[in-house]
Amino acid sequence: VDLLKAVLCGVAFEHRRMIENLKKAGLVVDKIVLTGGASNSENWCQLFSDVLQVPVLINREKESGALGGAILCD
Repeated sequence: VDLLKAVLCGVAFEHRRMIENLKKAGLVVDKIVLTGGASNSENWCQLFSDVLQVPVLINREKESGALGGAILCD
């Protein structure tokens, strides 16, 4: 369990690093939207929110990647 949490924290902190770079470039990040498998875990969403210090929203669309592909094909 500790090893899994360490991996998840590493992923969340890497996202934080990328978001900090985007903020330095002038982008305002006031919320995060999770999709896919990560959005199915309440703990994962909370970890992201804690690390990124912004609200985490969950996309209602479960197959957002497929939906995006379909929209691009239209």
